[in-house]
Amino acid sequence: MIFVCSQEELGGKRKMQTISFENVADQWLTLKKMQVKPSTFVKYQTIWEVRLKPSFGQYQLVEISEEAVMTFFLD
Repeated sequence: MIFVCSQEELGGKRKMQTISFENVADQWLTLKKMQVKPSTFVKYQTIWEVRLKPSFGQYQLVEISEEAVMTFFLD
């Protein structure tokens, strides 16, 4: 399982949070936009919107299994 620990402490224990694939992808795209040519960014954004987001966007990272990823690539 993949968890992201927040820095917020609750009663001496870290609060464990899950993060969505959509959130990670949006952050990644934001960073990539500053690092790549505009044409490359458009390709990345299109792949996200057309292929990845419909299949995985609504899920938390901990919910995405290796089997789901393999099935996605084989389709």
